[in-house]
Amino acid sequence: MAGLVPHRGDVSPPTPVPAPVQLRVVYRNPRSMLGEFTRSVGRAAVVLETARPLPVGARFDFQLHALGVGLPVEVRGEVFHCAPAPAAPGRYQMAVRYDAAGDRRGLDAALQWLIDAHRDEKTREHPRVPLRFQGTDGSPDSPAYVVRDLSLGGAGVELEEGRLPAAVRPGAPFLLELEGSAPLVLHGEVAWVTLPRPGGNAWARPAFGARFGALRREAVERLEKLLELRGLPRPPWKARLSFAMDAVARMP
Repeated sequence: MAGLVPHRGDVSPPTPVPAPVQLRVVYRNPRSMLGEFTRSVGRAAVVLETARPLPVGARFDFQLHALGVGLPVEVRGEVFHCAPAPAAPGRYQMAVRYDAAGDRRGLDAALQWLIDAHRDEKTREHPRVPLRFQGTDGSPDSPAYVVRDLSLGGAGVELEEGRLPAAVRPGAPFLLELEGSAPLVLHGEVAWVTLPRPGGNAWARPAFGARFGALRREAVERLEKLLELRGLPRPPWKARLSFAMDAVARMP
């Protein structure tokens, strides 16, 4: 059966996609730059409000610079949805997806800076990479956790919302499951806990650090690859945290 052939007037010309917008961002140090890189790439999307709508497919090319690293970290953004803002006439909500660029030279240089800077640190055995995973403990009223640092020896965790469970105390068993094509399971114990002081910094949040135990070789190899920012999981990056007997029950 022959298909329908529209008249010339029935065909709307495609909306032209502008050339990529080039943006340069400078950070005070490579750790801050890497933290922003993992925050952006680890999200499924970022919704921005703007007065100027951009068509689906419009691209951004970010160059992230930091003092001490000669090469930039490159990030690509692409608009995949744009619509009028429901409560703001004349404004638009634009959803942008970020991805790492193919050139790794800037990333490798920033990671090498972390390794070099760690040589003077006395309290930690392994350098920390500012990876960010949004996490829950699997319960309906789970606090909102964020795994903000990761190393071969452990992880740092901060609460974005909620209260720290009573089970989170130094020495308590701990399990961290990072989502991916196959979960990366890391077990150990809570090493330290810090709580905001009454009358202290209003922006301070409960946080704790975890120390990993003797991990299986496969887990160590996958963790090493993750710390090199290779083979990153599909966004959004998520994690499940378990404590005390719940952690023991879920350990491999």
